[in-house]
Amino acid sequence: MAKHTIFTQSIIVEEFINNNLKEEIIKELQINKNLNKGRVITNRGGFQSHDIVNEFILKTIGEKCVETLNKHYEIKTKNIQLCNLWINENYKDNFNIAHIHPNSHFSGVYYIDTTETGGELLFYNTDISVFSDISSYISNDNDFFHHYSIKPKNNIFILFPSYFKHMVMPHKEEKARISISFNVRLHNG
Repeated sequence: MAKHTIFTQSIIVEEFINNNLKEEIIKELQINKNLNKGRVITNRGGFQSHDIVNEFILKTIGEKCVETLNKHYEIKTKNIQLCNLWINENYKDNFNIAHIHPNSHFSGVYYIDTTETGGELLFYNTDISVFSDISSYISNDNDFFHHYSIKPKNNIFILFPSYFKHMVMPHKEEKARISISFNVRLHNG
């Protein structure tokens, strides 16, 4: 007999270095901040832009999404669309509350400038098993983890199913943390 792993779910984490993209994102962030074009959705503090329409940024991130999805999954469609993209700048003690991204299949984040401590991207296990106390009896088995966190690093590109409940933890450094977030849909045809 063997242990069968079923109902797996995955998060894709890759390094993505593109200095032209980073420079364009920083430039777009400054334009939006100067025009006071920010919004509050799940962010508590910091600056979040409205959806970005910069063609270079959209094209580059869109191509990276297509490449990454096709590398890790057997995608049945060639019609993969970047729905929207926005820039985040979080300052000391800023965070994003737990949320999902409706109306998309995948969501992601690309870290431009990170801090040494804090700011983890925290994913919650929403399976009913987390209400059991079984994890207090079993160590180091991701079958029973209540949550999973990723420490942000510069040039890290993360893709995950949009229904994954997640949040961004605060950091305690004076330096701002800059990232972009985005949503992707798969279409027939």
